[in-house]
Amino acid sequence: MLFVRNQMDFVMASRTKNAKPVSGVYAIRCLANGKIYVGSSADLNKRIGEHKARLRAGDHFHLPRLQQDWVAFGAGAFVFYEQPVKGSVATRRRFERMLILAWDALEHLNGYNKMVGGRWGPEASIRNTEDKLVRYRKFCRLPSSEREKPMVRDYVSTFVRNQRGSANPQECI
Repeated sequence: MLFVRNQMDFVMASRTKNAKPVSGVYAIRCLANGKIYVGSSADLNKRIGEHKARLRAGDHFHLPRLQQDWVAFGAGAFVFYEQPVKGSVATRRRFERMLILAWDALEHLNGYNKMVGGRWGPEASIRNTEDKLVRYRKFCRLPSSEREKPMVRDYVSTFVRNQRGSANPQECI
């Protein structure tokens, strides 16, 4: 069983073109704010390369907060780590889940992860529910509400609802 005391136990990710695929867990840390993203892959080189390419292109739409910080702080503020994990996919995913929880890597805590163990984190779960309400015209977002910030009781007043229970399309963004 692997045991990682902290992020420094990880190996700094380095790319070689013709390397054999190595499965494992990786982390992307923003040094400027301390936030971290933890992921796993059957091919660490390929997956880390995909993250870097999307971030450089400015279209990492699956992790918009990571993209925002990449733009704000620059590539030099990010460090990529990797930890090879031998064994089954289940072993790799258990290790990933353990690290997400141990390092508080969910986006409502200290990270960029939206899911842990195949389940949405609390903030992402709330946001997904809100998106469904907007999509089914039960509510609509006003220009003052941000897409990536979930509604809480304080923000409910920023949504518009008519008497029949559906949103008024003229007031939607």
